[in-house]
Amino acid sequence: MKTNAIPSPVRIAVAEDDEIFREKVLIPILRKNGYEVAGFPDAGSLYANLGSYTPHIVILDVGLPDESGLAVARRLRVDPSMRILMLTGLREVPDHIRGLTNGADAYLSKPVPEDLLVATVESLVRRLDAPEQGPVGQWHTDADGWRLVSPAGRNLDLMALERLLIAELLKNAGTPVDRETLINLLRNDDDADFDPHRLEMIIHRLRRRASGAFGAELPLRAVRGIGYLFTTVQG
Repeated sequence: MKTNAIPSPVRIAVAEDDEIFREKVLIPILRKNGYEVAGFPDAGSLYANLGSYTPHIVILDVGLPDESGLAVARRLRVDPSMRILMLTGLREVPDHIRGLTNGADAYLSKPVPEDLLVATVESLVRRLDAPEQGPVGQWHTDADGWRLVSPAGRNLDLMALERLLIAELLKNAGTPVDRETLINLLRNDDDADFDPHRLEMIIHRLRRRASGAFGAELPLRAVRGIGYLFTTVQG
């Protein structure tokens, strides 16, 4: 069973245009908790320094002055090992969902309580060391569900909404899961504007990423009039 060591120190990049919040709040809290931290006022300065400072975790303000934090998250997501925490002054559920579907691992509204910020970062750090667990020769997820493992032992880091879907599909492997059940995993009770077609978008993206990671098609099938089926857990 393979386990990746947690890096020491864990490096965090903070891209936040509010200088006081960045330099007087976020960075001191993170450094106090033992993290190596670098701050950036915009997306451009973050990109310019990624060659010399490679973070394990990036904290992004959604409203950066030169590029949307959502767009930055999509760019950074090409490195599946990087963890992304988005911050926003917006509290609407659709805004949080947009952050998660654009590649964020977690999404918090400002002002962020210190204990919640620290707990969220600690959760992302644990994902840097997520061991592979599960029966050999079967599709499974790792210990905390953030990594899908193929029967051949190849890995795919899951995004937040993908993780919810895969957990439900694997739990019912071999049995179709109705579309409404899957949609409800992504829907908040107060989210009247939820677009059900988002389910198809997420599954399309998951299939595409899985094909690249596993070198084979994910055994996930649409069942007409019902929903989706993870066809097998066996290798």
